[in-house]
Amino acid sequence: MARKKVSKQVEVAVQKDHLRKLAKTRHPVHAVQELIWNSLDADAKSVEVIIERNLWGGVQRLAVIDDGEGILPGRAQAAFERLGGSWKQELQVTPKGRKLHGQEGKGRFAAFSLGRLVSWDSIAMDDDGDFYSCRVEASGDMIDRFLLAAGPVAKGRQVTVGTKVTVDEIPESVHGLIGEDVITAMHDKFSLYLVKYPRVKMVYDGEAIDPHAAISNIESCNVCVEVDGESVEADVDIVEWKRKGPRGIYLCDSDGFSVQDVPLGKSTHGRRITAHIKSEIFQTLLASGGLSVGDLHPVVRALLNRTRELVGDYYERSSKRVAIERVKGWRDEGVYPFGAAPKGPIETAQQQTFVLVANEVEERVPEVQKHGQKAKRLLFRLLRDAIERGPDQLHVMLAQALELTNAQQQELAELLPKPKVKSKRKPKSAAEPKRATASRSVDA
Repeated sequence: MARKKVSKQVEVAVQKDHLRKLAKTRHPVHAVQELIWNSLDADAKSVEVIIERNLWGGVQRLAVIDDGEGILPGRAQAAFERLGGSWKQELQVTPKGRKLHGQEGKGRFAAFSLGRLVSWDSIAMDDDGDFYSCRVEASGDMIDRFLLAAGPVAKGRQVTVGTKVTVDEIPESVHGLIGEDVITAMHDKFSLYLVKYPRVKMVYDGEAIDPHAAISNIESCNVCVEVDGESVEADVDIVEWKRKGPRGIYLCDSDGFSVQDVPLGKSTHGRRITAHIKSEIFQTLLASGGLSVGDLHPVVRALLNRTRELVGDYYERSSKRVAIERVKGWRDEGVYPFGAAPKGPIETAQQQTFVLVANEVEERVPEVQKHGQKAKRLLFRLLRDAIERGPDQLHVMLAQALELTNAQQQELAELLPKPKVKSKRKPKSAAEPKRATASRSVDA
């Protein structure tokens, strides 16, 4: 490679309106995730997203910094002067053996959905061991033109290979880049990748994206379904999460990258469980348009049905373990209202019901966590008393004391014993035969 400095303007061979459409269709969090995937596809072992705030606490500037292989000037020009035709299409894995994520060459334009000014600063080493610096910058106003400046790094200068993407002039209309929700979204997106490649470290806005902090258990198995006389195999990962978030079934390619998601279709009573079906059949169906009909496609329907059976089986098998873990956590907090092990079936049923109700309340009424340990201890004691007094008192407390919305009450109603309905009846005559009555006990 010639060792001379280069500065030139690169024009993208695509209409500007199309590029702007690509940028605007990206959710801000998804755009940041695309930039992170680019770092991971460059074999980065460390990826950090740094958020700079303005005086009012909003996002002013964002940077994604990695220690990947960097961008050589020749590749930078080829990448930025066209849409699609990514170099990744020629490869299946990175030089270090990781599965490549993006292959369409569109991810870099996601940055313009975040802010008006975007720049890429990179240091890379060529096959001869020489280092080159490369800077690419552009604005959303001229999204089809990039300014490229590149050249050799002076001999003897200490440099670190990697890339920094900086997004500046982020408007107030861009939301969702700070707070607990985006941390959860990053855990959801990258936890399984980080489990597969444990040497990779990721930090978002000062918080480590740690799969062990997000995932409580992973159970894997192989399934085989028969459709129209043909067998279709898939690997299924059932993941239980510590963090709250969406539940679902993710249809993935054979390497675990999701191509579509569908509802879980199973009640998990406050436990967040997801299932990830990995099969090359989904990539084939995506390319042919077969995934567009969802579970109307017989192969998709068969795999979903089998996976939901596995989720139900996992839930039943693990319920006792999860209940023990939750009780231990509440004991450690000093909020668990039962002092001793249950004596007899009635106390056992009451404590089992408490675990179910308390967990649902924690999830559906987030204010419970905000009022501190003392308030939570009092609430749990009131829950215990209501359970011991019977279903009627429990329903009153959930509806009035906790001020649950109608939707929250409806969801909890499916889990709780129903209150007895008292009806006014005429006194029985002596000739009228007595009818047997049955009372509903607290269901565990």
